[in-house]
Amino acid sequence: MNRKNIRLIELFNRIEEHVSQAKELFSKDYKEDRIIFNALCMECFQAINSAIDLGEEILSIANIGIPITYRDIFNKLCDAGWISKEITKCISTLIYYRNVISHEYHKITFEELKDVVDKLDCLIDFLARIKKKLEKIKD
Repeated sequence: MNRKNIRLIELFNRIEEHVSQAKELFSKDYKEDRIIFNALCMECFQAINSAIDLGEEILSIANIGIPITYRDIFNKLCDAGWISKEITKCISTLIYYRNVISHEYHKITFEELKDVVDKLDCLIDFLARIKKKLEKIKD
């Protein structure tokens, strides 16, 4: 197994783990416990960052191009047929929330955080599409 494959597996696992942890924390009383709320924000942030890392890795592997913004990563993957417009739109929204968590964490509301958790499923769809496309390349 080469370094690229190991890196991809690590990224797949990180995304799945952070999404799973976010869903678990969301099931707790995150509205009443600031520690749980902050941990939930961080799990969402890390899941989205891991998806960004994976997107950059795929752009490099497939020689698709160099993105200008995080959203551009997913637009390029969509244009190249790696992911759907629906996944691209959903991840674009997650990137917006990632930036709120990163730069204005004190402003994120309970409702916004619920929306983030609800949208994390598109990261699992993203993984499935990437894995399927990588399998086709191997064949």
